[in-house]
Amino acid sequence: MIIVTPDGNFNSWYLNSYVDSCQLFYAYISQEVPQYIDEHFRSYQDARYRGITGLSMGGHGALSIALKHPDWFGVAGSMSGVVDLRAHSDAWEIDQHLGPYTEDSTRWAAHSVVAIAETIRETPHLIIDCGTEDQMLAENETLHQVLLERGIAHTYIARPGSQDWLYWEEAIVHQLLFFKKLFDEG
Repeated sequence: MIIVTPDGNFNSWYLNSYVDSCQLFYAYISQEVPQYIDEHFRSYQDARYRGITGLSMGGHGALSIALKHPDWFGVAGSMSGVVDLRAHSDAWEIDQHLGPYTEDSTRWAAHSVVAIAETIRETPHLIIDCGTEDQMLAENETLHQVLLERGIAHTYIARPGSQDWLYWEEAIVHQLLFFKKLFDEG
């Protein structure tokens, strides 16, 4: 397994910015990084052997990229993910990429994992993990319910903990084991 941890830049939200044309983190994380890996390392160039995961903002980015492009990533995960950007329209500088929520709520929905999940048909294998004391628990549970209602297979874990490194250090072990199992099955 090749593990790559690109810099998602604090508060990039893994978005191609509508406000600043120099901020193209969606393209960087979803296309440029995998292309670089394929060109410089011995890798399987098949979605079945490519996964993406992240925590908090990175959880949002990983799921949004993978849900929009299951042909690029066959497995995706999120730990303490911010999965509904609409619920945070006045936080974390998201509006610096999507513009003000009040001016284009449709744009915000198109980039929110919960809303994306309401429209998809095909998905990669998903693992979603969030602590029961995490401020993101409610929106992760909403995502879980949307996936259940749509009959989309996924693994959902909610266990004691909050949005911190103590939680994530354990969560990443579960994510990597999940990924390895799927990669081994090919």
